[in-house]
Amino acid sequence: MNFQANNRLELDEFPQNIQELLMLAVQHWENFSEANKYINEALTLAGDRQDRVIMTYRHLFYKELRKLSLRRE
Repeated sequence: MNFQANNRLELDEFPQNIQELLMLAVQHWENFSEANKYINEALTLAGDRQDRVIMTYRHLFYKELRKLSLRRE
């Protein structure tokens, strides 16, 4: 699975460092403290675009969670 390529459109509006942090947060979703660390860092870097960071993270998270649940069926 090429997670980064599949989600490029949602991430394109952010600088590379925020993109990487969001990807890391989604990839570490099972470890709350690790994912939270990445999200908080992305939010800090986002400035007045924090709402967009949260919306993008949620979209990526649920999209990835759905893929995982479909694989388990």
